[in-house]
Amino acid sequence: MNFRSTTILFFLFFVFYSLSCFTQPLNFQRTTLDVSVIHDLSLGSNNQINVVTKNAGIVYATTDRGASWIAHDNLSNWGRFTFNLISSYNDNIIVGFSEYILFSNNNATTWSIKNSLELLDVAISNNNSFFYAILNVHAYQPRLSIFRSTDGGGTWQDINNFYKSLSGFAITKSENIFALVHKQFNSPSPPPNYDIIIRSKDNGDTWEEVFSFEVNKNDFYPERLTSIGAISDNVILSGSNKGLYRSVDGGDNWQKVDSLTMHYNLKDFVSDTLGNVYAYNSYGLFRSTNNGAEWEKVNFVYSIRCLTADIEGYLFVGTASNGVYTNAPIGTTHYNPEDTTDLPKEFSFSLNQNYPNPFNPSTTIEYSIKNKNVVLLELFDALGRRVSTLFNKEHDPGEYSFVLDASNLSSGVYFYRLTADSFIKTKKLVLIR
Repeated sequence: MNFRSTTILFFLFFVFYSLSCFTQPLNFQRTTLDVSVIHDLSLGSNNQINVVTKNAGIVYATTDRGASWIAHDNLSNWGRFTFNLISSYNDNIIVGFSEYILFSNNNATTWSIKNSLELLDVAISNNNSFFYAILNVHAYQPRLSIFRSTDGGGTWQDINNFYKSLSGFAITKSENIFALVHKQFNSPSPPPNYDIIIRSKDNGDTWEEVFSFEVNKNDFYPERLTSIGAISDNVILSGSNKGLYRSVDGGDNWQKVDSLTMHYNLKDFVSDTLGNVYAYNSYGLFRSTNNGAEWEKVNFVYSIRCLTADIEGYLFVGTASNGVYTNAPIGTTHYNPEDTTDLPKEFSFSLNQNYPNPFNPSTTIEYSIKNKNVVLLELFDALGRRVSTLFNKEHDPGEYSFVLDASNLSSGVYFYRLTADSFIKTKKLVLIR
């Protein structure tokens, strides 16, 4: 086979693979924000989406999912700067740009400034007690370190005494902090480089290394960790320029789960209320239905700069030249914690006791599935021998029931076991003739 034929076959394979990766449309539509270049966006109080754009000195906000936008232009004293980062939690908002940090504790009504600190990444704890930031603390001799603020951003304390080069971090709902570290040792010669994930369980007072690998300097394009995101207290994802790493036990153990080129450098990991996980890279927007183990391409054609999800799981996508898009119903009122009638129902994995029990000859088994998964239900006798595979098929998230007909079985004790993803549950049933 000549070079031209090989090239054509590779191109056809790539096209076929790209098309086959697309999921069902999520029906994205552009919001009314009349700004093209989006630098960052975040979720604030009352389901408010906050956005920083190429328009220097302005923070935009929407509470009706993009139908209308409020321009908080009371940052005019710093209008000559272009904000490149924003983080929000409840009424706290932090925006960052070169040499300065601006923060508001009252949902952008008033602002305070902290200078001489270049903000590179920021997160706010779930209880609003702590702000964490990766800051460049010296303009001429850069040193990236983790800082913590306990007074709403007014003062910052360096809580990292060892790691000098960091590139991102994430916080779980239980307040565990994960950060990416690039560390170079002084010896031997040449000194080795390591990419490391560190974790703190005490608000940053102490840190432990939970995952690392040596950077291969002999590789023309060595693997490096590029992003990290906390999907839940247990599921932590870290993207690299050569794949994706995942922990499903809160960071204790890590495994490389994806090495496809199209999935390199995934970042901004967010999840919806149905258990789907979303992320993006230069190839586009991707979705995982099994906590990052596998990914499929979502129908979105514009170049993405940032990604977040509101409290109801709808996506908001900031683009490089086409404004903000969402799959939410634009114009609907913001989230009301007292009204949950329109919220998508969130499910969990569960297996209920069959009823009736004892039974003859049939009984009902109820169970629920958290996210799209292949579900296996098996029946065993009292000695642990498998009697029957009742089903082994794919399920969407939801609640289900299965009627077991035991007309062909003898009286006795049996066990039924449900397996879905990492969930395994067994219960006992009794057949009496």
